[in-house]
This record gives sequence, structure tokens and C-alpha cells, in this order.
Amino acid sequence: MSILDKIKIKKTTASDQPEAVKDSSTESIVNSAAKELISADTKKKSATKNKAVNKDKTGNAYLSGILLSPIMTEKSVSAEKHNKYSFVVTVEATKNEIKKAVIARYGVSPIKVNVVNNEGKFKRYGKSFGQRKDSRKAIVTLPAGKSINVYDTK
Repeated sequence: MSILDKIKIKKTTASDQPEAVKDSSTESIVNSAAKELISADTKKKSATKNKAVNKDKTGNAYLSGILLSPIMTEKSVSAEKHNKYSFVVTVEATKNEIKKAVIARYGVSPIKVNVVNNEGKFKRYGKSFGQRKDSRKAIVTLPAGKSINVYDTK
């Protein structure tokens, strides 16, 4: 028995049923399948929407992939007097994602987020050339009277 014979047999058995039975059963099957697909899509979208911003299991926003580390230079430490804190962030991070990561990590909502993109320098190693990786820095401004402790090592 070939594949075509199987298809012919399925078509003949399906056409033997009355019209009303075929319509109601196929509609219910289609409706249930459509509902399952829609619910699966919404679950995937809601799960991936805030995935990168959420804290990890230990409650550390640095490990979530957006805030990589705080910047501790003379310039950034002096800027803390004016409620401005500097962080190294991923190259793909947006201002909104950085803001949500600061809220998740420190519990303080920033007023403003400024971002600086640094392109990697081209370097020469003997005869060969190379390039350092690109980096991104975020300067987060907090409201007056609010401060965060970036020096704790959680």
C-alpha cells in the first residue's frame, strides 16, 4: 500500500461523515489549536520582555547582564557629590534598560541616564593589527537626597 492509497482512504472516510458533524468538529479543533498558539505566543513574549532587567537568583543586577561594574575613578567619585554615578554597561543596553537595572539593584529611580559609547582602539602587535572591544558607559543621575552604595561587593 503506497502513500497515495493512504491519503485516498483518509479522504473517503472523511467524506462519509455528515456535513453538520464535519463542520462542528473541525471548527472546534481549529478554535482550540488557535487558542493554544495564541496563549503560547503571549507566554513567550511576557517571559522575554523583562528577562534582561530582572535580578538574578542572588538578587544581583550586575549578573543580569546590563550593569557590568561601577566605575571608580577620581572623576566619577567626585561626581558622586552631585548624585551622579557611573557604570560600565553592555553595548546593547538602552537607557530604559539601564534605568530598570538600577531600580532593581539599588531600589532608587534615576532622574536621568546619559550614555557614552567608546569605540575600541586599533592596536598594532608587531606585524599584525588588532582592535580592542567596544565599551559603553552610563552616567546615572539620582534625585536630590538619594544616594546608593556602589562599593559593597554583593
